[in-house]
Amino acid sequence: MQSWIESDSEHLIRLTFTEFILEIKQKWLPTDWEDELIQELIAPQGDHKFYQWSVSVCKANNELESTDSLQYIPHECFHAHLITHLNPALYLAYHMSKKELNAIEDIEVWIHHIILLDLQLATHQKQISTSMALAAKNASEHSQLSNHNMSSNTPTTTQNIASLSGAPSNPLVAIPKLTQVEKDLLDLHQGCYKCWTFYASHFSCTCTADHPSLETCKKVTTAHAMKAKATFESKSAPVITAIFGKGMDKDFIDKDFVNSDEFNKYIPSSPPPPLPEHLWWDCCIDAPFTCA
Repeated sequence: MQSWIESDSEHLIRLTFTEFILEIKQKWLPTDWEDELIQELIAPQGDHKFYQWSVSVCKANNELESTDSLQYIPHECFHAHLITHLNPALYLAYHMSKKELNAIEDIEVWIHHIILLDLQLATHQKQISTSMALAAKNASEHSQLSNHNMSSNTPTTTQNIASLSGAPSNPLVAIPKLTQVEKDLLDLHQGCYKCWTFYASHFSCTCTADHPSLETCKKVTTAHAMKAKATFESKSAPVITAIFGKGMDKDFIDKDFVNSDEFNKYIPSSPPPPLPEHLWWDCCIDAPFTCA
């Protein structure tokens, strides 16, 4: 800039101060500087403090005034421009004191009163935020205390619900469905579809056991079936079957036994009732007095 002034000093000396300032702006300021000032002038307050925002707007308006811009706002209309660009909260506070504020003619005094109103509003909002935060903190602490008391008085919610409803105390665990292969294996080894047990001595409709665990579900295999079969057969008592025919073959009767006292002792005094073609009787022979 110094070089520019020295090289064109004769021309600049003949200019008035206003013309000189305009010459500097045209020479050194960006081409869209006026548009930037207009944007600052018409920008709403938003979340900015009123003092900072109003200073920026006043500065932009004064610079536009020095350039004879058509966007310049006269001083008598400047407070109306500020009112229409206030944020909603401050505009509501202004509207409640509209009568007293509109009676102020000096724009500087009017701006000072709006600054105080904005500070009062900000203080009130801060108090509300603090109260809400404190209430939320107290509610959270109360909730934690209630949960702690409930957990100390009642061991587990699942157990309480189970005891009230009569359901098993153990929570139900999702188990997979029986496959057709597993069903066939259970059928082959007298198993139960409900408890998934081989040689269960009952059916699923009469099963009183709880649902199987995941570990039990993994044991529906041929190897476990064979193991269960071996255990079942080792615990089962020997069974014999007696078969009686309608009559006895005369050639089959031992004549010596018939003539003996042992044979005559077991002959009933009255004719026995007729017997069926075959009579099956399951009886145990592991001890003398086991069967009746």
